[in-house]
Amino acid sequence: MKPDLDRRSMLRMSTAFGLLGAAGASAAALAPAATASARQEPTDGARPAYQITGPWEVTLTIQEIQRVERTLWGVFADGMFLHSSSSGTPGVGRWRRTGPNAFTISFRDFLLSVDNEIESELRVRMNATFTSPDTVSVTAVATVFNLAGTQIGTFHSAGTGTRFDD
Repeated sequence: MKPDLDRRSMLRMSTAFGLLGAAGASAAALAPAATASARQEPTDGARPAYQITGPWEVTLTIQEIQRVERTLWGVFADGMFLHSSSSGTPGVGRWRRTGPNAFTISFRDFLLSVDNEIESELRVRMNATFTSPDTVSVTAVATVFNLAGTQIGTFHSAGTGTRFDD
């Protein structure tokens, strides 16, 4: 049985959940800028695959509490994924292509108490599908664990993202 979450804990977790996929300014600055004509990677299928790497701005709605979060992603050619948002600590993970125009991301992040102490861990699994070369549709599930490793909550989100070059 999972322990119940109080409102304060849910709000802290929802704030941290907004970290679903953001890349800090330094990650965005390090990501290579791409032109529209260079945004396709080779694929063995008939359809060209869109380029995943680069900086992204993503807006997600956490379904359980209808909270909207704006985040940034840094997606790197070596499979590394970085995220950050103004609502919490940055996280790190990996991405992998799952089809010509789809990819998954998994990452971890620590959630902080109001005293700025680590109080739990967020583990996120996301699915992204391109809707154009520079936009994606995203769904995600975030699972929250206390420091003892016990699952204490789950959140779902959905949203869209846009690649940026500035």
